[in-house]
Amino acid sequence: MQKIKLNFGYDALSLYLGKVLLTMIALTLFLILGIEWIFDLVNELKQVGTGDYHLPQAIFFLILNSPAKVYDLFPLCALIGSIMGLGVLASHSELVAMRAAGHSISDIAIKIMKTAFVITILVTVVGEYYIPGLQNTAQKQKAYALSQGQALQTKKGTWLRDGKDFVHIAQIDDNKLTGVTRYQFNEKMELIYTSFAKEADFYENHWILKNIRETRLSEDAVTTQDINQAHWYSKIQPTVIQIVGNKGADKLNFNELSQTIQYRESSGLAVSQFKLMWWQKLTQPLATMLMMFLAIPFVFGPLRSSSLGMKMVAGISLGFVYFSFNKAIGPIAIVYNWPAWLAVFVPLLVFSLLGAWMMKRAW
Repeated sequence: MQKIKLNFGYDALSLYLGKVLLTMIALTLFLILGIEWIFDLVNELKQVGTGDYHLPQAIFFLILNSPAKVYDLFPLCALIGSIMGLGVLASHSELVAMRAAGHSISDIAIKIMKTAFVITILVTVVGEYYIPGLQNTAQKQKAYALSQGQALQTKKGTWLRDGKDFVHIAQIDDNKLTGVTRYQFNEKMELIYTSFAKEADFYENHWILKNIRETRLSEDAVTTQDINQAHWYSKIQPTVIQIVGNKGADKLNFNELSQTIQYRESSGLAVSQFKLMWWQKLTQPLATMLMMFLAIPFVFGPLRSSSLGMKMVAGISLGFVYFSFNKAIGPIAIVYNWPAWLAVFVPLLVFSLLGAWMMKRAW
């Protein structure tokens, strides 16, 4: 097979391999995303009918969240799609023809990894700079519909309307609120009361405010008092608050995560989860390339004589083992206060050694 060297360093064989692999990865993404869509739609239907949140809004929410799903699923789909693509080439004896034309296994592997590198860069750029914005838009629109237009997220916190009162929340963590400011108005929409609570916890259908400073305004005087704890019975439920303020570590891009970690460290807040996500985002391109690398020995290694179906089963099993291992070690690292980088690099190292061993057997 004659090589046609192109200006950007890719020959015809590299482009052909890339085309086959990309097609199969896209097909795998389409199938797995379809399954995810079914489960997500069933989950969203539980909230359909709440406020102004109806089926069209739920479908639009899923559409906006689909790119994030693709980004999360891409390493696994890269493994499965690469096994499918190379398996199809093997079943059509095209890999044999490549070997007969003078291309060694290492040469073919390098061409595959060149494709993996380009795909990984493109997916990472889109995933880090465009997907978080779509997720945040989806969350805002869902919260707006559920609250019937009474909730709004801004860069400096979350605003909600509770009857005639307006509430500003600086930070939301599960059922715990930080920096809760309430503004109360009379019938003439004149400000008559404000309060600031450092913390708020949801307990038995109401909020418990802590470390409160209240200010009451009248025509004659302004009075202020400090209260240790107070009960706040509000129509604002944790579900709506979590949705409108849900900009967790997984919905921040790399730069936002870095800034959040610096802020939380300077404020004495917990940063373990954010550091873990920072390292996971940093190493996700490596995980994608590792998955495509692991597909190579499935075709040239110990399973080369197996059917495509057997390769697929083995590849899917390996992929799920990797991602289960990766998902499990993160929370363990947080609980036992292990370094975040250790929790991220251990799965990569273990499966890199496994891939190297499998490739050694292929040669």
